[in-house]
Amino acid sequence: MSIPHALRELGAARELIRTFVERDLRVRYRQAALGAAWAIAQPLLLMVVFSFAFGRVAGVGSEGAPYALFAYSALVPWGLLTGSVGYGISNIVGNAPIVRKIYLPRDVIPVASVLSAGVDFLASGVILLGMLLAYGYEPRVSWLAYPLLFAILFEFALAATLASTLITVYFRDTRFAIPTLLQALLFATPVAYPLARILRTLPPSRRCHLTAAPWWSWPTSGSATAWATGCGA
Repeated sequence: MSIPHALRELGAARELIRTFVERDLRVRYRQAALGAAWAIAQPLLLMVVFSFAFGRVAGVGSEGAPYALFAYSALVPWGLLTGSVGYGISNIVGNAPIVRKIYLPRDVIPVASVLSAGVDFLASGVILLGMLLAYGYEPRVSWLAYPLLFAILFEFALAATLASTLITVYFRDTRFAIPTLLQALLFATPVAYPLARILRTLPPSRRCHLTAAPWWSWPTSGSATAWATGCGA
């Protein structure tokens, strides 16, 4: 199936995608005491833990920005990635009877999962914007690059979700393996610590390869702080 044809099918199924997204949001927070507040509570709690463990105890640097802001700016996009993959895996398994009974574009479920995680991302992003202003960082020209960075981030999250759901269809063990892998990658990638800390341990010939890899770019690191605050300029 060609990409234009797949996009046309997704466009025709936009009402179905919206239905899946609305259902996911209702089911996810329906019986939770804090409700949708968990969308911002989770990264905030991790920020507090990281600020204590890595910022104070371990003394990890933060590229010139306050460590709490540095950590939260990385946890927000990381939450989109892990949320998209996690929701995609659970949705592809939970909606298996629907997929077997009726025809629908197979990309609908992964796309709806990414959009559902995107709602949490937007809520957390509002808190991040408030933190930037609270720490005294005024809007900069570099902020105009954020729409492009968001587009790359969503494309990366969608690709990871499509791959994860495809594997889960054939190997159900991935329901447990992939979340565990993502949890490990939270500490293996520069989320709690700056990318520069890793680069200093590598020879110059290896540094260019690492910085060019999408996995180590802004979607999985605290480098967004440099864009917002100008510390990396």
